[in-house]
Order: sequence, then structure tokens, then C-alpha cells
Amino acid sequence: MLNFFGHSAATSWEFSLENPRDYDNFGRYPLVNSFGCLSGNLHGPAKGISEAFVMEKNRGSITFFASTGTAYVHDLTPYGNSLLSSMFKENRSAPLGTHIKNLATKIEIRLELRQFYCPAYFTWRPSIKISF
Repeated sequence: MLNFFGHSAATSWEFSLENPRDYDNFGRYPLVNSFGCLSGNLHGPAKGISEAFVMEKNRGSITFFASTGTAYVHDLTPYGNSLLSSMFKENRSAPLGTHIKNLATKIEIRLELRQFYCPAYFTWRPSIKISF
């Protein structure tokens, strides 16, 4: 799992972690959570960071979850806490799809959270199980 929490844009993160071509992770593809602005936006003229991770052959990630718009700490924190708690404390054997599906019921969905969740980009396979 790779969690990035910081400033981001559609094509980059604030810290230089974003070039999956430089990764040496064949057969070990992380779930990526990008806790920042715009990194899930894939409708621009250039290939976005989310596309770069998911589409890089034999490297990159198995998933990439990110906001397509502006994202704020007070919205990102409950999402991150809830997802990680579900995955690592509550039900370690459940498929990833179960954890994602249950997020909305675990978090009080305020207007600000809807603005984060609704424009989110997430590519994944629901049956993926996380190995520890």
C-alpha cells in the first residue's frame, strides 16, 4: 500500500514518488491512496498520475484512489482512517471491495465529504485481497 498525503496536481505529487517506470515491483502492485487535490483527474491533455500508475505494464499499482478535484484535510482524514481501520483492524481477510463499499456507512457523509467522494477516480478489482 502506498499512501500519499500532501499537495498534488493531475500529473504529479508534491514529493517525487510519481514515476512508476522507476519502480522495481514486478508482481507486487500496491494499492495507492492519493490524499491530495486533482491526482485522480484523467481528462486532461497529458497522461495523469493515476493513469501512469494503473497503466504501467509490470510496474505501478493495482489500484489508484484519488480526488478529481480539490480535496481538504478534514475530508481526507476520515476517509483514510476509516479505510485503514477496516483493512488492518476490523476484517483483514475481506476483499478490498468490501472495505470500499462500507466506507460510506462508516463515515458521517457531510456535504464536504460528498464533494470528495463523488468526483473520485478509482480503478480496481473488487475481489482483490490484501496480503500481509
